[in-house]
Formats: sequence, C-alpha cells, structure tokens
Amino acid sequence: MIHRMGKNCTIYRIVFFIFLGVMLYACRKDMQSAAVVTTNPVISVTPSSAVTGGNITNDGGSNISVRGVCWSQDQDPTINDEHISQGEGNGRFICNITGLLSNTKYYLKAYAVNIYGVSYGEEIVFRTDSFRIGLFYEGGKIFYIDPSGEHGFISALTDYPSDVPWYGNSYFEPVAMGNEIGEGKLNTIRIVNELGVGEYAAYVCFSLTLNGFHDWYLPSFRELTLMYEERESIGGFVNVCYWSSTQSKFPDMTTIWWFGAKALNFLNGNSVVFPGKIDLCRVRQIRSF
Repeated sequence: MIHRMGKNCTIYRIVFFIFLGVMLYACRKDMQSAAVVTTNPVISVTPSSAVTGGNITNDGGSNISVRGVCWSQDQDPTINDEHISQGEGNGRFICNITGLLSNTKYYLKAYAVNIYGVSYGEEIVFRTDSFRIGLFYEGGKIFYIDPSGEHGFISALTDYPSDVPWYGNSYFEPVAMGNEIGEGKLNTIRIVNELGVGEYAAYVCFSLTLNGFHDWYLPSFRELTLMYEERESIGGFVNVCYWSSTQSKFPDMTTIWWFGAKALNFLNGNSVVFPGKIDLCRVRQIRSF
C-alpha cells in the first residue's frame, strides 16, 4: 500500500512537472511573439503633412527589423495601407508623413516587425489642415488655390532686397509670352536659358533658395495680378511697380513687342509696360504647390 502511494506520488510529480514545463514553454513562446509598441500623438499638421512616430518598449524576444507608422482614411490601418518605415530596434522614433490630402480625416498606428510578425500601437485619429489664402506653407504664404483645392501658388514673404531690371547682361530678347495662370515658371526658365547668370528679375527668382525650397520663379502678369489682389494677406509689399515675367505685345495680342516687359503698379493695380526693360522695379518670387 505504501509502495503504491509512493508510486502514485511519483506519477503525480511527473505529470505536474510536464504541465509546468508546457506552461512555461507557452509563456515563453508568447513572450517571444509580440513586440510592444505605442503610437505618438500627431503634431505639426499641415494640409499635406504631419509628424508622428512611436515607441517600442519590448521587442518580444526578437530584434525589431522594421518600425514605422501606417495610415488610411479607413479605420484599423495596417502595413498593407500607406506606411513609412523609420529604422529598426527598440526605442522612440519619429516619422514625417507627406502627400496627404487637405481637410481629410486619417487613422494612424505605429507598427513594429520582428520574426514573429507585426505588432501595432493604438490607433490615432487626426484631420489635416485646409489650404487657405494667407496660410504659411512650404516657404511662404498661399495667395491662390486652384479649383481642385489641392494646388496653387505661394509668395515669398519679402521682396528681393534691391530693385532690378528685367533684362540681363545681353540685349538678346527672349520669348516669354505666357501671360496666364501657370505660365510664369516656363517664362522664367526661357528667360534664364537665353540670358544666363545676372542680377535681373527672372534670375534672382530662379536662383533663390528660401526656407529649403529651390523652385522659385518670376510670376506671369496674371499671377502677379493675383498677388496684388491678395497683397494684404501676403504682406510686405510697397506701392511701386513689380516685374512680371511676361513680355508685352502689340494691340493685336499676337506680335511680341521686343523691347517691352509688363509690370504691375501696386499703388493702384494698373498695368505698366516698360519699353526698354532696363528700368528698375521690385521683384517678389513665387512657387507652385
């Protein structure tokens, strides 16, 4: 009887330790399968960008090979949606998200990848800003938004520091006929290609690097008119003439007046044609978004 009880105790011990081993193995496997990641608040929100990130506090027993954030206009985003990666390993990370639509609600999560799969942080909801006249954006202030609501023009905040002529160091006359919205950039490129380097209206725009942007240009006459209409929202203008990139034309609007360039008087909004292009006027650079 005693012998049988001892034998039973031994069996119970074996069963207990097998059970304990299975539980420990399951717990260890579970600990090695899930990284722990949290999602940072979304900050610095603009109409097309935002800043966020995450923090990986536990790698789940395996190195974090990829980490980042994912987002969508639908709830519960995954890495199969829009996403950006930012390094590897534990700890905090920051992501700069670009290419967003304006005035749009997004759902966002941080994520971490190890050999056991993908782990996600909590979901954050945010809405992008709306484009609006006078908003400081990508190097200057918005003064025009096209019908799509996603594109337009930005003005530098200040004029070029000195008055300059329209022409460069050559009397060769470039063909810059564009007068309408969207034509100032091509005008500027054509003028600079013909006249080269120099302190003249198109080149001081073309060569400008301002607030990290390098794609400034001299506005067409219509674009300059839009600037005049929103001059109070932009600020910094004076009541003198500003150059456009548009050459003037004969009254039939087909033949270029080779010795004329169009300017706008910001005192009264009147168009001014300077026959020789050597007069000194103000310049305000613009860029597109």
